[in-house]
Amino acid sequence: MLLRWPEFGGDDQCGGCGLALPVPEGSRGSGRYACSSFLRNPKPAERQPVEFDDAVAIAARADRESRRPSRGLLVAHGVNVATALGPDATPTAMNAAVLHEVLENTEWTIGDLARSGVDPVVYEAVNVLTRQSGETYMDYIRRICGAPGVAGEIARQVKVADLTVSVDGAVSDTLRQRYEQSLPLVQGALATTVA
Repeated sequence: MLLRWPEFGGDDQCGGCGLALPVPEGSRGSGRYACSSFLRNPKPAERQPVEFDDAVAIAARADRESRRPSRGLLVAHGVNVATALGPDATPTAMNAAVLHEVLENTEWTIGDLARSGVDPVVYEAVNVLTRQSGETYMDYIRRICGAPGVAGEIARQVKVADLTVSVDGAVSDTLRQRYEQSLPLVQGALATTVA
């Protein structure tokens, strides 16, 4: 959430924490802004990781107006994936879901996410969810299935939600089949880490 606060920030970043903010075009130059995380706790050493509304703002900033092959906005897809995680999803998983395509589909880096205040576990999960150059789709799925630690578990949760959303919105039968074949593999890997 953006809050107008005259003492804070520049025209497009939080003056307290440096979070890149998607300031509405007509508002540039009309004041300073601070993110809701900074206003809740302005002491950097004690500040909590970004909350979901800030993660959505970061995704919107990174994605700009980028669209998926289905022509939907990338940021909308991220929100749909976060929703598909269900009502018991952790804030960490929801943040990873909304940001899951940022590294793959924009110019943003892990460093950009870190400077924006994103929790390390979230950007590590986003990194796991980012398909690497030259990586086949099945190698990508296997890498997610075998990713270690909390970031790996979160990545699997997000990928299950992503595949579920993507099956419904697939733009071709080939993609739908790919997602349908991958889903049980990631679900199986997730079940073993949760058990």
